[in-house]
Amino acid sequence: MSENPSTAAADASFPGGLRAKTIQILRGVMEAVTLLLVLLSPWPFGSVHPPAEAILYAGVALLLALWGLRMLVEGKFTWDRCPVAFCLAGLMLLGLFQLAPIGKGVLAWTSPGAARLRAELFPAQPELLDGESEVALPRAVVSLYPAATRVEVVRMLALFLLFAVVRNNLVSVAALRRLAVVALFDAVLLAIFAVVQFFSANGKLFWTFPSGGGGGAPFFGPFICRNHFPFFT
Repeated sequence: MSENPSTAAADASFPGGLRAKTIQILRGVMEAVTLLLVLLSPWPFGSVHPPAEAILYAGVALLLALWGLRMLVEGKFTWDRCPVAFCLAGLMLLGLFQLAPIGKGVLAWTSPGAARLRAELFPAQPELLDGESEVALPRAVVSLYPAATRVEVVRMLALFLLFAVVRNNLVSVAALRRLAVVALFDAVLLAIFAVVQFFSANGKLFWTFPSGGGGGAPFFGPFICRNHFPFFT
């Protein structure tokens, strides 16, 4: 049986134990980045604002780059079949389908509820500015709010990619134990911070930002919405 050229090239570049040590280092860095994302993600207001979300996306991009380096070192691409990954990919594809221009006829057949709401909410004739004679209407899509749907599709893509990186590189009992320890440590810190802030911050988030909640603080801990704290923990 002939040897895979990419594998042969990897063997030539990383002989013997050097390749195994390089892969081990890459996996260690990948796990450290993943744990850092888990540890820090709730603290900047729950990462609900675009700058914090962009940092999370940058972390996922870094993990993908490290996975790519590992594939170059090994000289092959490996993928562990997992039903969860297929489910996440299916949710992402479902979101993309809701953004696809399918026309009113197909929309009425695939999603009668969306077609009915579109007919009720959208004007029969588009508004025209002075000097305009006609405006080309975009083709009908399932989503009534395409901008928000695109944001959720991007988030689902990031979740799918993060899961794929972890599933194909960091699956071990020891890694799961370290993840559990980091999550527990983070939850304890969040709880301590939330209680101390509740009794001492005088209704200000991080002792600095006004809550804007009138009679009571709507936040708890670093989360702008207090319900997000129990959801996360």
